[in-house]
Amino acid sequence: MQRVHEEQVDTEFGPFRLVAYRDAIHHGLHFALTRGKVNDGAPVLTRVHVRNTLSDVLHLQRDDLGLTVTSALRRIADEDRGVLLVLSGEDTADALLRRLSRQPSAQAPEEAQQQEWRQLGLGAQILTDLGVRHLRVLGTPRKLVGLGGFGLEVVEHV
Repeated sequence: MQRVHEEQVDTEFGPFRLVAYRDAIHHGLHFALTRGKVNDGAPVLTRVHVRNTLSDVLHLQRDDLGLTVTSALRRIADEDRGVLLVLSGEDTADALLRRLSRQPSAQAPEEAQQQEWRQLGLGAQILTDLGVRHLRVLGTPRKLVGLGGFGLEVVEHV
């Protein structure tokens, strides 16, 4: 994982710091939007989001699409401190059609598990690079195994 770009940006929710990372294996581009000081050791409101055209661009709201980037940015702006990670996802035409039809992924269960672990690892690497250690996870509570290996600890789900 390599940090390839960094700048202050203005969003519809005010100023954020944008940091872009390139995945060394698949060469995907991943983004972190941070607000406030996130490397001071205090728990940080954190959302790890896999890019999804249906919710992020078309603003569809369905249970299977999860929390939107807009909702996460709004919440971070309200607290004036936090991190939103946007990881590149599978946004191929076929994958989008399957999601529109609410069809299960064409991936074998092992492949889906590997992709989930890969995304967890990418997010953990980025959070570590940003200096985040203690997470207040914005999203549905679920078991996040292996974060301790990156020096990360989930202290709360919100």
